[in-house]
Amino acid sequence: MPRTLNLLIRSITNSPKFPLGVIGLAFSISFLLHLHALNIDLVSVHVWRQTETQTVINNFYKEDFNILNPRINYRRDGSGILRKEFPIMQWLFACFYKVFGEHIIISRLLTLWISFFSIFGLYQLLFKLSSDKTISAIGAWCLTFSPAFFYYSICPLPDNFALCLSIWGTTLFLTYLQNNRMKYFWGMTILLMVGTLAKLPYILFYAIPVFYFIQEKNRNALLKLFILAVSIIPVVIWYALAIPTWNNNGITTGIISNQMPISTWFYYLFSNLFSVFPELLLNYGSVGLFLIGAYFTLKYRPQQKKLFLSFLVCVFCVCIYFLFEINMIKDMHDYYLFPFLPFLFIVVAYGAKRLLALDKKAISFFVIISLCLLPLTTFLRMQSRWKIDSPGFNKDLYTYKNELRTISKPSDLVVVGNDVSQFIFLYYIDRKGWVFNENQLDAQTLQQMIQKGAKYLYTDSKVIQEKGELKPNIEEEVFHKGSIIVYKLKG
Repeated sequence: MPRTLNLLIRSITNSPKFPLGVIGLAFSISFLLHLHALNIDLVSVHVWRQTETQTVINNFYKEDFNILNPRINYRRDGSGILRKEFPIMQWLFACFYKVFGEHIIISRLLTLWISFFSIFGLYQLLFKLSSDKTISAIGAWCLTFSPAFFYYSICPLPDNFALCLSIWGTTLFLTYLQNNRMKYFWGMTILLMVGTLAKLPYILFYAIPVFYFIQEKNRNALLKLFILAVSIIPVVIWYALAIPTWNNNGITTGIISNQMPISTWFYYLFSNLFSVFPELLLNYGSVGLFLIGAYFTLKYRPQQKKLFLSFLVCVFCVCIYFLFEINMIKDMHDYYLFPFLPFLFIVVAYGAKRLLALDKKAISFFVIISLCLLPLTTFLRMQSRWKIDSPGFNKDLYTYKNELRTISKPSDLVVVGNDVSQFIFLYYIDRKGWVFNENQLDAQTLQQMIQKGAKYLYTDSKVIQEKGELKPNIEEEVFHKGSIIVYKLKG
């Protein structure tokens, strides 16, 4: 029986249709496992960042289609323009909204397609490195069922888009090295540039071609380095204009100006290394393959030394980025770690290759079982994240969102709170205006908001609801369900 099983495994994996079959199966299983959540509004882990992104998409669609003017709802009585990452993904999503209307399923499906392109891009990247379609398919399969990647596969975040472009940019770089055709070089340059515009940390992927051409030490390589440098100019211009408006954002200063105790720093470091990386980025089912791949990578360095060193430099840069931003990443912002994903699964694929090359029945069986368990372990780990009973904010906002959106006119400015995120409350009532938190709203401040155009006060705070000093500014209560009360303000 073991001999028959081994022969069956070998015949399947040696089939020319096996790699694309694996990719197709990965897509199908991923789609089916996400199907129940495609029409669920934004909830769960990091819904704060998701609603921020989706708000920009919605405002491109409904208000201002100028890609240079991304707008948020927390705008007080101003324009709401907030320039952070270059909003190319948000703008492209809004193009689909122009055609199909405003539906959250569009953002989820588009994000899923981006994730599928990332998976297929990793397959192509691995094939360029290994010339082995089976191992490339295994690496792509493992990426599909990385728990963090799986969860964010339908969450509208620019990180998905930047990751996809960076993977494909690196793939085109390898294609250029093999074919020496400039169209691949230009394609790589454009993809890396747009990926970096979409999310600044992905500038780290420039390290691969830059360090490779530095090692070439010839005039042609110097020209390539010059072109790559020129391609960064739009990135520099955008972020030079955007970053000064971020108001001391901790992302730009990292650990330099952070007062985090060294004990906390080590706690976050070890929490990521021993929890986030193996459980959320890799999946416990891939950890064994990763460790084996890492061992053989260190023991037997690849023959293409220049390329290996280029990838190694990029990994080093990503590690420096991780250590620099650890005060922001903490032990929760796993999507900040997406730049690690291609390298993690290159090592996973290499580990699978080394094990399968041993041609041992028990080892081959272990690899196949590990791979088959990945979808199950990922789904069991992540399926609770789309439960609307615990959306990550006041459930009443989700329950009564349609009613809350009919109380005031879309053009009315409103005051909402409590909301530490500044995005979730306004997203769910689909209005613009002011946000307060920790019950920080007094009569004088509210009166100033009314003078600037505030028409309604939406609040789930009992403290605010019972605050007597606010009553002179309130005309009447117009809604009360669950914990949320809406007041019409005197104007």
